[in-house]
Amino acid sequence: MSIRYIYLDDEDLTEIRSYIRAVQFVADGKLEIERRPPLRYDKQVDALRDLSDEIDGVILDFRLDMRSNEVDGESERANYRAGSIAQEMRSLQAEGKVKEIPLVLWSLSSRFDRDFYPNETSHDLFDLASRKEEINDDAGAKKMASRLISLANGYGELQNTMEENSDRKQFTYKLLGLEESPNFLDKRIITYFDNRSALPIHKYARFILRKMLGHTRPLVDESVLAARLGVDKQQSGDWEELLAYLESSKYKGPFREGWPRWWWSWVSDWWKNEVTDKSLKRLSAEVRVDHLSESLNLDGLVAAQPIEEKYSTRFWTVCEYYGGPLDRTDGLRAQARNLEPWMDRPYISKKAALKRKGEVDPLDDGRFQRLKRRS
Repeated sequence: MSIRYIYLDDEDLTEIRSYIRAVQFVADGKLEIERRPPLRYDKQVDALRDLSDEIDGVILDFRLDMRSNEVDGESERANYRAGSIAQEMRSLQAEGKVKEIPLVLWSLSSRFDRDFYPNETSHDLFDLASRKEEINDDAGAKKMASRLISLANGYGELQNTMEENSDRKQFTYKLLGLEESPNFLDKRIITYFDNRSALPIHKYARFILRKMLGHTRPLVDESVLAARLGVDKQQSGDWEELLAYLESSKYKGPFREGWPRWWWSWVSDWWKNEVTDKSLKRLSAEVRVDHLSESLNLDGLVAAQPIEEKYSTRFWTVCEYYGGPLDRTDGLRAQARNLEPWMDRPYISKKAALKRKGEVDPLDDGRFQRLKRRS
């Protein structure tokens, strides 16, 4: 049985059909997206309440009040934006009046920049917010399909975890797909929900998606993993074989299919036990790859190259703008909001900073000013 989403968008179906088809096509029958024109507010709330048991999620365009649509033979224009209907759905979910399902935002880049991002009160209402332009190519469509499926499955997993773990002691690590509490997790993560009464599922989902999967440490995404191992994953024919060695370090909690991550502490232990006891941080990318190739008998690994030729290859993060591997000595801390103590700060390369491709954190403004004077 396929996962079913309702998609509310006031654009004509012919204008948005390509997005729907692209995502459904790469899902191989596992995903159904049904576009419906938005109704007026009260009618739309009633419709979603009636449908909540039959669907697995809702996708919304941010602006639902731009055009009139024919509904039941009459021309009708919605009198609200996505944030309003999402807020009402979250309230009904919290009150137990409708089934908890993910809410996803699809909108054009222009609307993101003008309408969504400045309205911070709407940000926490959505499990995923994406630009429609991201779905235009095959890779973007596959990523979107995977995340829509993962969100629906993850909500179900969270529901099961809550039902099976009424004892709140050490509850948070079970939400993260861990069998026991590992010693590397910040205690503030472990106790995040342990001492609270049961919350709505979407609050647990938000914690995992925003506080864990959305940042580096204690989990790393594939780009940071490759950077720290010194590998160019696009050029390396043995990249998938290398990932197979790290299967036991992989995050196995909710939303894992759409947001693949690895527990860095376990990857670090694997490096010491299976590759070499030499510190990763002190090795160049070339030496890291040499150790991997020799220890694992993988001949198809290629060392990653720096963003700029003069940059160090002792990579530990990625540039927020270019996406390439970066030694933090060749970067500046990027501006980031609402970072928890356990999270690593994001970085942009000096090259990106000089080209004004990202905001430098005020903590590094002095370094940035000196860099500009030298350039």
